[in-house]
Amino acid sequence: MIGGILGKLAIAERPEGYETSQFAANLRADYCPRWYAVFTMPRHEKRVVGICGERQVESFLPLYQVRHRWKNRSTVTLDLPLFPNYFFVRIDPEERLQVLKLPGVLSIVSSGRQLLPIADEYITALRGGLQRYRIEPHPNVEAGDRVCITTGPMAGMEGIVDRQKNDLRIILRLEMIGRSVAVEVAANEISYLGVQKQPRLLPWSGLSGSLATDLSY
Repeated sequence: MIGGILGKLAIAERPEGYETSQFAANLRADYCPRWYAVFTMPRHEKRVVGICGERQVESFLPLYQVRHRWKNRSTVTLDLPLFPNYFFVRIDPEERLQVLKLPGVLSIVSSGRQLLPIADEYITALRGGLQRYRIEPHPNVEAGDRVCITTGPMAGMEGIVDRQKNDLRIILRLEMIGRSVAVEVAANEISYLGVQKQPRLLPWSGLSGSLATDLSY
């Protein structure tokens, strides 16, 4: 999750993500790029990321796939933003204006005038998770049993245990935008950490580690 990083998410099969690369040369010595979450107008995520590519601003838009049936009963597969209204950019804080001026951008997630960075490890884990797991939007969940993913690219991520039907799913709550992601993993890919009655709100910079957890039936 962003107030909330992100409302409703779960890990669906896997259009990995839509991203652009930064090619700027001769960066100044004190250039310090970090990842930040950008809030956009509804259904503007892909358009803004495309503009970022044109302007050589490194960005990342996680996507998931969903099958949609039209009124004429035809079915199509759509690539939709995993975190609606949000995408990520890697910039130096002094470059914020070039992002804020992009058409469709409303804000960069901040605390007052201070931008809230996202740990590089979180973006790396998210990219790896999109390649390996099934990810899709999932409703927010409450506190409960905490577990930690022990294998694969998302190893070390903590989350909420959610049992539905015969599936064991780990819900990773991103506190800063009030959204959750459900990662489908096997029981032997997690370790039990304990029970937490109330979710612990984490600073945005801590997203690469613990997230809230819960046991639901």
